[in-house]
Amino acid sequence: MVSYLVGLDVGTTASKAVVCTSEGREVASGKARTVWTVTDAGVETSPEELWQSAMAAVAAATTDLPAGRVRGIGVASMGECGVLLDVRDQAIGPVVAWHDGRDAAETARLRKDFEADAFADLTGLATTGQWSLTKHRWLMADRPELAVASSRLSIAEWVAFRLGGRPVAELSLASRTGWLGLRTKRWLDETLAWSGAAATLLPDEIVTGGMAIGEVAGPAVPRTVRGATITVAGHDHQVALVGAGAYGRGAMLDSFGSAEALLRPSEANLEPEAVRRLASKGIATGWSPLPDMWTVQGGTRGGLVLQTLVASLGLPPGDLRGPSQQSSPHVRVVVDESDNVGIEGLSPSTSAEEIWRAGVDYTTGAAAEVYRALCQATGVPHTVTLIGGWTRHESIVSARRELYGSLRIPEISEPGAYGAAMLAGVAAGVFDGVNALPSVRLKDAPPSKTASAGHAEQKGNHVE
Repeated sequence: MVSYLVGLDVGTTASKAVVCTSEGREVASGKARTVWTVTDAGVETSPEELWQSAMAAVAAATTDLPAGRVRGIGVASMGECGVLLDVRDQAIGPVVAWHDGRDAAETARLRKDFEADAFADLTGLATTGQWSLTKHRWLMADRPELAVASSRLSIAEWVAFRLGGRPVAELSLASRTGWLGLRTKRWLDETLAWSGAAATLLPDEIVTGGMAIGEVAGPAVPRTVRGATITVAGHDHQVALVGAGAYGRGAMLDSFGSAEALLRPSEANLEPEAVRRLASKGIATGWSPLPDMWTVQGGTRGGLVLQTLVASLGLPPGDLRGPSQQSSPHVRVVVDESDNVGIEGLSPSTSAEEIWRAGVDYTTGAAAEVYRALCQATGVPHTVTLIGGWTRHESIVSARRELYGSLRIPEISEPGAYGAAMLAGVAAGVFDGVNALPSVRLKDAPPSKTASAGHAEQKGNHVE
């Protein structure tokens, strides 16, 4: 009987599910849009909307599978967002988007109450508004009736719990909250109290990706996955490191979706000064889904900027996927502190192509700043792997190739979901750890003229 593994990535834009064989071959996939309510006040959704989207993706991927057995299901998700539960384990309140800005006052208060270096020492994070603790503090002040919540889970943790797993916290997701100690792997009383959360709000059990936490059960789940071993794979970008085979020493991943995230796997031993220096540039140091590893992760909102430009141009994204002409010296994209996107240097003759190229240049410049900081702290990577929806645009791939020298581009449709499936295989005993995962096939991505020599050779499913 064929053994199948299912990976689910509950993302900002959509829930994506893939089905793989135990040899790592993708045989089916499914996708369902993530529905957000967008108002002048902010961006949020409901737990039920997320659940329905996630299950629709799983059902679409598994309904017509050839005869076989689903051995495991792994769940990855966007970070920072969370679901509050009452004493009956029923979801209450909204899910506030990770990029929602209603916690601006709370972020300002965080900077006042915690010195930046001290906060980085505690959490590995910068004193910015992306993390869970500022959004939770805002939520408690704005909707005090939610103070009755008895527990909180990150998105992937909650989906796994509703599938039938134990309530657990996974390290890479916990590292995005502002509540986890970087060096202790324990919940921090001081940051929990600051955000108005009791220590009992979070799970006692903290796990790594690939750990079995139960089996799928219940009438609310697709019958095709019932009985499968469940694992919380972790934070979507970091799980994509696994899916793309980019988790070894000397590797770096550029994951370019709604956000553009640059990630470096690291031993869990960076000096405090290095962590502080990274945090001062907005770069997070946190625990990996993999045992005893950290991930250093910086990011930009480049994907959101490009989405705004595409919408403003009134063009379908496919119209801009070809090679771009040289940049216009006059047209420039600017983004203010509130993430409002503007275009300078427009004239009646400015073309959509020139505006698009300005957007590509903006995102490349933002990525270059993060890349330089990562190199200063962790060294120049031997290999860079590029994934994400924007890699369908030749101009993006060309710009990243010029920035990094050369690129690995996996032949995987959804690296986050694929990585979740591979970690499900570890949880179900199909693979004896991540070093036994199948090799990743690569697309042909020739180096640029400025590519540096001596890039590392891929061995197995990871880079040495």
